[in-house]
Amino acid sequence: VRIRMATYDAGAKTPKHEWFAEPNDPGYTMVPSSTPAPYEVTAMFQPDGDSAEVTQVVEFNGERYDVVIRLSYAKEAARAPRNAGATEYGRHAMKNIGVSLMRADRELDMDQAFVSTSEARDRWWGVEVDFPPALDELFGVANNKQTARNFSELASKYESFKSGTGDWQVFRDEVTADDDPRGPLLEIIDLIDRRVRGLREMIKLQNVGADTARRRHSSSSAEAAATAATKERQDRGLVGQSDADEALEPGVRAEQIREELVDSGLTDEVARELAARTVDNGLKYLFTPAQLEGRAFFTVSPKAGDIIIKVNTSHPAYDNLVEVLEREIDEHATPEELRTRLERAGKGLKLLLMAWARYDDELPMNKKIAALRAQGVSGLAAIGLHVDGVCANQASL
Repeated sequence: VRIRMATYDAGAKTPKHEWFAEPNDPGYTMVPSSTPAPYEVTAMFQPDGDSAEVTQVVEFNGERYDVVIRLSYAKEAARAPRNAGATEYGRHAMKNIGVSLMRADRELDMDQAFVSTSEARDRWWGVEVDFPPALDELFGVANNKQTARNFSELASKYESFKSGTGDWQVFRDEVTADDDPRGPLLEIIDLIDRRVRGLREMIKLQNVGADTARRRHSSSSAEAAATAATKERQDRGLVGQSDADEALEPGVRAEQIREELVDSGLTDEVARELAARTVDNGLKYLFTPAQLEGRAFFTVSPKAGDIIIKVNTSHPAYDNLVEVLEREIDEHATPEELRTRLERAGKGLKLLLMAWARYDDELPMNKKIAALRAQGVSGLAAIGLHVDGVCANQASL
């Protein structure tokens, strides 16, 4: 299908302007498209790994039908600019936020149930649900073919239950017990939610990794100050486990650190830049975002003469402390935005210190060292083991 657009002056027989309409693809994998430069001729998003396309077989009215779910997220190059969201293509993506409901190769609606109003990064993922006309009744397609009411209603209920206003499992059991015809949609909605949460974490890691790589370490940086303090301790004969590997060749050190960062979830490009900068600048410490299993706020990994502090992006304290402090300041930020940012950081820091205070209060002195050793963490890292209990009920965290 080609759609030719043309404008004419009154009475004229030839067009003043003419062009062909380009498709709008919320998944941003189709080219050419209406996406602003440079992504009108190259895809702005990439498929979400080997499972970027999932086919769910749905039984309805005695027949089996395929519902195809496609998932994508922004390429690193699209996120690289410091204010990517303010670019033309970033604003274009903001208008395409949500789950694209496709019927017979045509978009019916952009469902907003899985979108968080407080999460600007939701523009950087795409989900498409493609179903055949035979499932119109199941999805609740209206006569005007503009909405899929059943899907949207169930997705909204799912998200409200997740936020604590109801029990999703109870509702799911009720739908199944009552032979509700919308039942087959529950699996699709659950799958989308799980995958969107994974995409959010990937996008968060992608963003903070790029921010870390962009940052220049000055002589007054925390890493430089800690390195200088450590050298003073080494001069006094205090030896750490990581110190022996400082004698390795710079190239070997950089490669080992790069491998460690890639294993933490950073892209090879970002990991390579961070490793090279750390070694070249003679830094002993390196902070990096990571997707960690368990509830620890951070872990410490000696590697190639360095001490790598991996901060868990999934931890409840991350968004309101580390990211707030690490994110570069937008030159166009308003005083109110900066004030809110400082308040969030202050609250996050206090919660961490109070978590440590409570951890200290709960354990008698003779059990503290044994407990920390059994958990295999340093005393300071134990903050992350207990902080969930202190701030779990804090809405802002």
